[in-house]
Amino acid sequence: MRKTKLVAVLLAIALILNMVAPLVKVVATTAYTLTFTAASGHVIAEEGGHLTIDGQIVDLRDSGDNNIGEVNIESGTAGSITVTDGTPGVLNYNSADQFTIYDTNGHVAYVMNTELNSDTVFIVEDFEEPSHVDNQAGFNVRYLGTAGDVWYKFGSGEEIKISEDAQDIPISTGAMTIRVGDVTLGAAILRINGTQQDVDRDAFKAGYTFDVVDTDRVEFEIEFCNEEEHTGEEPPVNASFEDIDFDVEWTETFTNIKINGKDVVEESSEFGKHTYAYTETVPNAGTTNPDETNVLRFQPRFGDGVVTEYIINDVTYREGMDSVSVEGDIYTVTVPGAVKYTIRGEANPDIMPPKTIIWANTDANQNADAFEEDMLLEHGSARVIAIFNKDGQEVENDATVDEDGMGFAVVEPGNEVVFEFVPEYGYQLTSVKANGFDLEPQDAINQYTFIMPETNVHFSAEFTKTDDIVKSNSDKVSSGSIKLGNKLEGGSAQLSVSNVELSADKIKGFENAAEGYTVSNYLDIDLYNVFYKGKDDEDDVWTDKISELEKEATISLKLADGITADDIVIVHNIHDGEEYEIIKIDSYNAKTNTITFKTKSFSGYAIATKETEKTSNPKTGDNIIIASAVLVIAVIGTALISKAKSKKSTENK
Repeated sequence: MRKTKLVAVLLAIALILNMVAPLVKVVATTAYTLTFTAASGHVIAEEGGHLTIDGQIVDLRDSGDNNIGEVNIESGTAGSITVTDGTPGVLNYNSADQFTIYDTNGHVAYVMNTELNSDTVFIVEDFEEPSHVDNQAGFNVRYLGTAGDVWYKFGSGEEIKISEDAQDIPISTGAMTIRVGDVTLGAAILRINGTQQDVDRDAFKAGYTFDVVDTDRVEFEIEFCNEEEHTGEEPPVNASFEDIDFDVEWTETFTNIKINGKDVVEESSEFGKHTYAYTETVPNAGTTNPDETNVLRFQPRFGDGVVTEYIINDVTYREGMDSVSVEGDIYTVTVPGAVKYTIRGEANPDIMPPKTIIWANTDANQNADAFEEDMLLEHGSARVIAIFNKDGQEVENDATVDEDGMGFAVVEPGNEVVFEFVPEYGYQLTSVKANGFDLEPQDAINQYTFIMPETNVHFSAEFTKTDDIVKSNSDKVSSGSIKLGNKLEGGSAQLSVSNVELSADKIKGFENAAEGYTVSNYLDIDLYNVFYKGKDDEDDVWTDKISELEKEATISLKLADGITADDIVIVHNIHDGEEYEIIKIDSYNAKTNTITFKTKSFSGYAIATKETEKTSNPKTGDNIIIASAVLVIAVIGTALISKAKSKKSTENK
């Protein structure tokens, strides 16, 4: 009867749980599905949890990860991403020149900045043959390739700069002009609403104007390239342009020159010299008619001095003249046509251009051939911590390390740079130099500082493989070893063993925790993460004390005096606080007098021993003798008793 009642109660509980469970299940109220259907010639697939179109990953994040949703591929031309956690997305991809994704309203998805958080259907079609370009308020700009800034204006209105790729722009009716600033590229191709336009490079400099009346959406793309990079038709050649000779000499700088967008000479390889002189003939460079003009553009090589006065055919050109425009250190000069240009320029000593620092972290080893051997920081890495100006004020630190491990920083001469060099675990920094000169370590771990010179800098560093060590300052431990259960962030480990003087309370604490063991050999055992100070000297190091590891370390200590007890344990005062624990040893080697145990906490320790009680056991031969004696005694006793009984019986008769 009792069993029947128990079963009924359990069934009732199960029924209640079954009814309640669906009520507590959390379902995102903003879950949504993005569905993709591809036109003929395009393939939708899944790769590593990502939805791909023609092999190109379609992302819901700027960071390039759409794994927030479940990808379902129905066929080679249909698939979807279902987002169940309600996380909004922004659709993007990088193959607008191969295909275009449209939504059902005809809006092109790759320029959509709208947050996606509801069910949406997308159609994939050829870029050159769009069939769903509907009107939408505003228009978008997208760059292909590398280009300068772009401006637009309506009619005679004010120019507005477009500073971002795929930037939305308010629409306005009338004639619209697109202008690219500082165009020095050999060719430009403009697509408007998917239709490719061939644009003459000179016409494009003046801007491209088209009518946007009777439409509320304009979508255009710009592609820039020079003659060498151009992969389509050759750029148009101005029939009136002729070859022009150049005689150039620079002092304390090297400045690149372009004439009407063409390079006059490639950058000099004579790095480090202060005078650069060359002659060059540039074919099809520009007009030689003095009644017409050519445009010369001057830009100093990065880190070189800036010329502020250019002497061209004995005429001085400087900022403020109508024929000169200046943007940063770039000077654009309009000059009369000529068969030859003689150009002279000297760096302005009052303008101190910034210099560069370069280095190559461990990750860069995959591209080791791209760097000089001494630049590779094998088994370690470097980064800029801070930059301070001459007044000691911290300035903006824009130093970067790219995905290939290449480090790059731009620093003004005279500024102080704070660098951090971190070795991998198991290695130590034994040499660090800037342009061949040793760097001095600072108080902060792994940090070095130097004053930026008036030249570019590259670092070199040597990281040497180094074992973890045990250092004993105790007369009770002669040596030892340690093997960590988990790696440290860098450098190596050093276990320090020393004698310790304890208060009466601490001694009492160890004895109480020992519970019957005899406590001896009180020790202070500490663990440090050690970093060398840029030289091979294990005694001159930075140390960072570690109170506890993630995983247990195996420690072996060779004791100065032997242990005679049969049972040995370690008593540990946890973090030198009020708590104690008993640690069983893994082994004791009587020949080497070495104990081995595991721990992940480092503070006060003591070795405790106890002798096992011995029980005497007779030998096997002794047992036989004793048994035989007992048997003889028993036989004799039996005989005597029998004789006595017989005698008594006789007397009674």
